[in-house]
Amino acid sequence: MPTCDVCQQPANQICGGCKLVYYCSRPHQKLGWREGHKFKCCAFKIEYSDTLGRHMIATRDIKQGEMILKEKPAVIGPRIACTTVCLSCGKYLDPNQFQDNFDYYKCSKCNWPMCGPECENAEVHKPECKAMTERKYKCDIKYIGSNKVQAAYCVISPMRVLLMRYSNPLQFESIMNLESHLEDRVNTSLYTVLKANLVTFIVHVLGLPFDEETILKVASIFDTNSFDVRSPDGTKRLRAIYLTASMVDHSCKPNTKHVFLGDHFHLALIATVPITKGDLITATYCQSLWGTLDRRKYLMTNKFFACECDRCKDPTEFGTNLGNIYCSVCNNPFSQTSQWRGAMLHSTNPMDENAPWKCEKCEHTILAKQMFWGNNALKQDLYKLNKTDPKNYEDFIEKYSQTLHPSNHLVVQAKLALVQIYGNQKGYGLTELPENLLKRKIDLCHELLEIADKLEPGMSKFRGEILLDLQAAMTIQTKREFETGKITKAGAQVQNKESLSARQKRVIIPGRGIRLNDDHGELKVTTWNVKTLYKDGKLENAVREMRRYRWDILGVSEVRCIECWDIPSYDSTHFYYSGGQKHRFGFGFIVTREVRECVTGYVPRSDRVMLLQLNTKPIKTNLIQVYAPTSESTEAECENFYKDLDAVLKLVKKHELIMVMGDFNAKVGDTPEHNIVAPHGLGTRNDRGDRLIEFCTEYSLTIMNTWFDLPKRRLYTWQSPAHTCDKIVRNQIDYICANYRYRNAVTSVKTYPGADIESDHNPVASKIRLKPKRVQKAKPNKVLNVQRFKDEEVVQHFLEKTDEIIKMDITLSEESHWGNIKTALTKAATEVLGYRVELMESLVLLQEATNILRVEPHINDILEGKIQELTSLLDATEPENK
Repeated sequence: MPTCDVCQQPANQICGGCKLVYYCSRPHQKLGWREGHKFKCCAFKIEYSDTLGRHMIATRDIKQGEMILKEKPAVIGPRIACTTVCLSCGKYLDPNQFQDNFDYYKCSKCNWPMCGPECENAEVHKPECKAMTERKYKCDIKYIGSNKVQAAYCVISPMRVLLMRYSNPLQFESIMNLESHLEDRVNTSLYTVLKANLVTFIVHVLGLPFDEETILKVASIFDTNSFDVRSPDGTKRLRAIYLTASMVDHSCKPNTKHVFLGDHFHLALIATVPITKGDLITATYCQSLWGTLDRRKYLMTNKFFACECDRCKDPTEFGTNLGNIYCSVCNNPFSQTSQWRGAMLHSTNPMDENAPWKCEKCEHTILAKQMFWGNNALKQDLYKLNKTDPKNYEDFIEKYSQTLHPSNHLVVQAKLALVQIYGNQKGYGLTELPENLLKRKIDLCHELLEIADKLEPGMSKFRGEILLDLQAAMTIQTKREFETGKITKAGAQVQNKESLSARQKRVIIPGRGIRLNDDHGELKVTTWNVKTLYKDGKLENAVREMRRYRWDILGVSEVRCIECWDIPSYDSTHFYYSGGQKHRFGFGFIVTREVRECVTGYVPRSDRVMLLQLNTKPIKTNLIQVYAPTSESTEAECENFYKDLDAVLKLVKKHELIMVMGDFNAKVGDTPEHNIVAPHGLGTRNDRGDRLIEFCTEYSLTIMNTWFDLPKRRLYTWQSPAHTCDKIVRNQIDYICANYRYRNAVTSVKTYPGADIESDHNPVASKIRLKPKRVQKAKPNKVLNVQRFKDEEVVQHFLEKTDEIIKMDITLSEESHWGNIKTALTKAATEVLGYRVELMESLVLLQEATNILRVEPHINDILEGKIQELTSLLDATEPENK
């Protein structure tokens, strides 16, 4: 059950703006709003114009990967015509055997096929079941075959909307206010059928008091506004209306995408590229890989509007020429004198479907209807191909290579089919592909990526899937080169380290990654006693909370793992950890990958003290995470802890920023202490608090928790198990301390009671005015692939090439002769041997594909398997100890 963002208690009231945050009561909603939610809430507003109608505008800058909207469906149901599905969950049904016959499980009241008793009693099915039962209607769907399409399902979704008039009048009115385009649809063949079937069923069979116009309007609203909803495993396909998401305008080059989350199919709208305040928020209603002719025809036929986006206005479709063909005059294969080979036909007016098409070089022109006929004829040829045989697609591309541009939408669809066959189809698995087909797959991926970057840039699913295919093929290619001796073990290991240190710009999806908060030069540093990470799922949970609150660095105490780690962690984070030989104490730092690039060193002093050093601007930063002995520990243990802390601080330069943070198990109270404790502490000081103040005085540190006037719920860091509503037992024992001279660099310190990791401590988060500065590393030199000298033919080729290049001149000095010889050897080696392959290039591609696709739940297992496969390959390349 969701929890309140303020008190972490069970909550059922959702924020009406962003639909992302829950509250337990109205007062807590107001409190959460005042404490900062108003700055994070709705990133858009709905406006109206005569040209666009209702549309969505960004009210602030939206980052790439940011979740703009999360919304549950207003109504969801089966499609107009589909194979047999469950009315409650939408799952495709398989028949059960009853004696000698096969049939579906049926609802005991209305006789519609269902999964079982649980779905029969689901809330979503009750209103329609009641309406049909009262009229003694029994569904007569029987098992005939798994692929039998049932037209009877056309009545369910509209009926659910109509019945809302009685169960949820406000929701009903909201749906009825959506655009319908009924006047455009009412005379179509589909709506002629609906008049006979849907209207007859609602009015005459069920006797519901709705007129024909209302019933058809509901059906038209579904056709205009519904989303095609599919489950990740492919077992469910439905259609649903989302009231807010239906306001998103169409663009053939959208800046968002949507995914469906969970069993209840919540829609998450995600920015694929950065969106500037005031920009239109757009999605695409059709396939991005269609040409302009097909897209505009589909939108006019199904959505009843003519698209006028920038892509549709551009005859070249942003330079992709997706809908263009070669000019038959300029590219005549029998003409030897044509000076304009490669010239293409463009529409003279893409906004007019009847406009003629003219060559960009010569005066050759064809009629629009000729273009339509040709496009449709080739499309039929493509769709008739055997989808399991790549030769058919290769022949199609070759056959029309003199007519279709290499990035024509039909050629692109054929190339996409080839990418999906090579490496995935039986008989064409990646490990089975010969070298020429493996190279073909890699080349096709690169070609498709160029198109994706122009039409669906950023975090589009299409681009992510191509990256994933490309990475998989490159991994196999590299593995083969390693096994055949084209790449050395030592070289592969060197390239591994070099590639890991090199970073490419990557994209992240909220919910699956963490973004550095450096837009205004701020670093978010947090400390948290997590009670344990030595438990399945706890590390992932900690990273999820980092992601939720956008922390850049999370210092964790009482981790209870053993030894010391410096390892990549969950979801592109990095975990620096220090522990003892037993599962107690222990702590560390979890950092984002961006912060990882700024780390200059870490010192795990003990299982209670650890130092992490960062390269930041304008000064360097030293973070010390601690876990002090509890009040039950002896004084000797406490003094040993402070001795370890002293030893670490001696490694730090005094002019740099020092932050000591963690669970000190001390109470400094609300009594001010000059330059050490400000007046906004909590509780009464104890002996351990006096010891902490003594330590801070020695090193000129100030306790930053006490400098900010906040509500008590933002101050306390630990809640006793004895805490009740009648007996409040909360203390402030976790602190963030910083140099007094740099106290103004810390702009905020507060706790987050809503964070959840099954700990009785709250995280203490700070904001610091610093910018991470990447540690500069030397660029690696290219290394010749000398492993090829094992082949005698290569050696002979090298010697012959050297003889060709070396030219002796008796007039030259010895130094000049040596220079000529050196140049000749280098040139021959480069041409004959080549450079070693970058083994980790495929890992970079995998990482980018992972970040894009991780939000798709069904992709996770595939990604993890590929990561393990690549890791095994990298381990195999480690040099042998000699």
